[in-house]
Amino acid sequence: MKYNYHVFLKKAEESLNTAKFCFEKQYYNSCVNRAYYAMFQSAAAALFKAGIRPKSKIGHDWVQAEFSKAYIQRSKRFPHLKGFLNMVQEARDIADYSNEDINKKESRTQFGQSDCVCRRYFKGDSKMTLNHVQERLINELMDYARKKYPEIRLGEITDSPSSSNHVWVIIKGIDWNDDDRVMDFIEYVAGKQEDILVEYGYPISLMPVSMPQ
Repeated sequence: MKYNYHVFLKKAEESLNTAKFCFEKQYYNSCVNRAYYAMFQSAAAALFKAGIRPKSKIGHDWVQAEFSKAYIQRSKRFPHLKGFLNMVQEARDIADYSNEDINKKESRTQFGQSDCVCRRYFKGDSKMTLNHVQERLINELMDYARKKYPEIRLGEITDSPSSSNHVWVIIKGIDWNDDDRVMDFIEYVAGKQEDILVEYGYPISLMPVSMPQ
């Protein structure tokens, strides 16, 4: 079968927009489902554009493995995306196949990760421009996070495709393989991020990611 990357790119945008809609409507299980598929479809589009195609039918394991080999291990074009597909798929499995419900915090986290993946593929690695208030708030947020996680370092600062005002601050230093520590970090900074949003109107999120060794 011949796969067209334009078709999968369009599907990814549709899935991401649907995830955003579901989050706003508080359909958190559905949000995580569509967030995963936005990542899956954008990763598939990247592979097809590079001429990498499956021998038979496209599958989740194939896309995850080939995307990791092509863009993280070999070219290192998207090193920050290591493990994202797998993590969001695990959350999607909970949303779709378990007796548990995804809460707002988990939904926001998974949608944010999907948002980051799709931004990198849709828009490339262009950097955003910050005003002095955003810069000050990012420094305050980093200082707050370092009180509990002194090992963290500031990485790239990017914007979100769903909102040009949403700032993603890539954080280095957290062990990506330690799921409990990653989730603890996300939960620890969530309240401070919410305070900044309410008081100043700026959505700013700290994003712990893995980095190539």
